[in-house]
Amino acid sequence: MLMTVDLNPKQAARVLEQAARSHAALQLEPRNRADGMVIAATLVRIEGNLMCVALEKDCGLTPVDLIGAFCEAQLPLEGQMYSFTTCVLDVPDGDPPSRVMVSAPEVVQVANRRRFERTNATVASQVRIYVPGVDAPCVGLLTCVSAGGLSCVLPGASAGDALLVGDEVRAQFELAGVTGTFDLRVVICTKRAGPDELHLGLEFATRGYSPAEVKTLEAFRATLAEVFADHLDANGEA
Repeated sequence: MLMTVDLNPKQAARVLEQAARSHAALQLEPRNRADGMVIAATLVRIEGNLMCVALEKDCGLTPVDLIGAFCEAQLPLEGQMYSFTTCVLDVPDGDPPSRVMVSAPEVVQVANRRRFERTNATVASQVRIYVPGVDAPCVGLLTCVSAGGLSCVLPGASAGDALLVGDEVRAQFELAGVTGTFDLRVVICTKRAGPDELHLGLEFATRGYSPAEVKTLEAFRATLAEVFADHLDANGEA
């Protein structure tokens, strides 16, 4: 499992602009398809908050079939894998019949970063959740991180009995490829149980942080900014 990182809006815009300039290939997985269909497509251009996407001609669907569908998108670019959620909004006039207009994503995530690939992410991205009144921590893997919080997956659905949405717990975690451990109080924002695992969304509980916790959060955000920086070239382009 590789950790994913949220790009900030400026970085996300640069990635999409570069993808449009190079007419990058991407894959769309409509959420409304029970068969898990994946559609090969190409990013043609960006128009404000919209993106024009050309669907593969033999995908088995017409553009009209997809209007209103939310899609999970995967965008491989320059050795990186980007992912985001988009929605098919319209079929553009004057374009070839295989094209659709989709919404530009609010959040773009990057995975498979070269820096992470030099580390065993399943070990380096470990997270430990400490619940008040419980001696042993819940141990899992970090799956997504941003300046505002993180998400993780814990083995065993039974771990959720002691973890409730709205509860404040302590998260001790590492970043793949980065030396050091961060220890911060977080609030459980989302919780989703599967047959054999538990997915948690956690937000940093910045209100009431002690000076030491504020310093830790600042150090974490500075480290995250450094991780982002190694993804930009000397001109600041993604």
